[in-house]
Amino acid sequence: MGLSSLTISLNLAQNHFTGPLPSEVGELQNLGYLDVSENDLSGEIPSSLGHCLRLEHLHMENNFFEGTSPPSFSSLSGLQDLDLSHNNLSGQIPEFLQQISFMNLNLSFNQLEGPVPKRGDWLTTHVKPMSAVGIVRSPTLSEKWIPKTLKAASFYGNETDRLALLAIKAQITHDPFGIMNSWNDSLHFCKWVGVTCRRHQRVTNLNLSCHGLVGSLSAHVGILTFLKGLNFELNHFHGEIPQQIGRLWRLKYLNLTNNSFSGEIPVNLSACSNLIFLRLGFNNFIGSIPYQLGLLQNLQRVQLHYSNLTGPVPESLGNLSSARSLSLAVNNLEVPPSVYNISSMMKLAIPYNQLHGSLPSDIAFTLPNLQVLSVGHCLFSGVLPASLSNATNLIELDVNGSTFFGKVAIDFAGTPGFWWLVLASNSLGTGKGDDLNFLNSLTKCKNLHVLDLSDNKFGGVLPNSLFNLSFLVTLRLNANRLTGSIPTGIKNLVNLN
Repeated sequence: MGLSSLTISLNLAQNHFTGPLPSEVGELQNLGYLDVSENDLSGEIPSSLGHCLRLEHLHMENNFFEGTSPPSFSSLSGLQDLDLSHNNLSGQIPEFLQQISFMNLNLSFNQLEGPVPKRGDWLTTHVKPMSAVGIVRSPTLSEKWIPKTLKAASFYGNETDRLALLAIKAQITHDPFGIMNSWNDSLHFCKWVGVTCRRHQRVTNLNLSCHGLVGSLSAHVGILTFLKGLNFELNHFHGEIPQQIGRLWRLKYLNLTNNSFSGEIPVNLSACSNLIFLRLGFNNFIGSIPYQLGLLQNLQRVQLHYSNLTGPVPESLGNLSSARSLSLAVNNLEVPPSVYNISSMMKLAIPYNQLHGSLPSDIAFTLPNLQVLSVGHCLFSGVLPASLSNATNLIELDVNGSTFFGKVAIDFAGTPGFWWLVLASNSLGTGKGDDLNFLNSLTKCKNLHVLDLSDNKFGGVLPNSLFNLSFLVTLRLNANRLTGSIPTGIKNLVNLN
């Protein structure tokens, strides 16, 4: 396949490529996104890039490019993000940059000089506080503070990171363990507690978890555009998650769980296209899950449990083809059928929601990698899908507190790693002697620790196979229709507590 067949997006960032960027890249006329940042590329920037008329995002920072930006860039009228920082560019800042309304323009860490481009939201709005031409500024910076000419090398992009961190500190009103004390000018900000920097001293990870901090999350977090990880778990942050978080296009891990964030989940999280883990559980949000989250094709883990969310889960979440874990427990949500078609799914935890109907009969085939299925305390009914016999990776099944009925026709012999089975508080069983035959297949499950069949309609006598489950820690059989005597084999269950 030739380069000319590639469309839309090309991401070669964070490798060890050397030499010039080939001029053939300009043949990708449908290219909308190009990222070659953080490599060892050199030479001049190819003028052929000016032929990519659909280009909106161009990231070439942290290389060794020389010369200046080609005049052909003047054809790129749709360009929104241009980052040429941390290179060896020199000469005059091109005049055509005056004609493009950039949302993010960064020329810092070069040897450029000349008039500063005055167009673009970075001068006039609070929505996109970015590091334009390496100027140090806050969202309230007005044009009068910007000199008409400057050398872009005299103001540095990493200074914007320092000021952003100080703005985040300013909105923390209580610090019980004094962990923010290190955030002062006696130390370089890369050595502040919770801050990790990488190449060129840009903040790549901010971890303030588990410190009991009280405050709100500053909108200045959107300035930390090199962030890959943001972790504020187990604190007392309140207020809304700032919309500027959508500026963190490199972000892979976002963990704000166990706080008191309120308001709606920001729609523009969908702009964080590299996001892998999204953890927002145990907060006080309002409204529903934005359908735009379904655009995050790299998402693997989504945790929105205990967050006061309501309404239907958007069908678009069924497009999360990389998702391995989806936890929506303890909300007031309705889950669409598309969620059961994410073949990569390993954990589906959706208990305590407004779920109706029955589980799909083919669930083990549409979710072939399923390990954990937790759907208790909903309004599900019907029979348990027999196809779960084919869920060979299954280790946990919990349908507690629903209205399932009938015989359990699942053969667990093909799930050797199975360790948790909770069928309590349903209407399972028929009161007949063969209701517990499925327990015979559990003898293959040598790691079974929890078996809860309480509060159902299971009948018959206890099979002897039950007492071969020597690893059982919890066994609940109360409130059924069991008959006969209690077998002496119960002495084998030595690990019950």
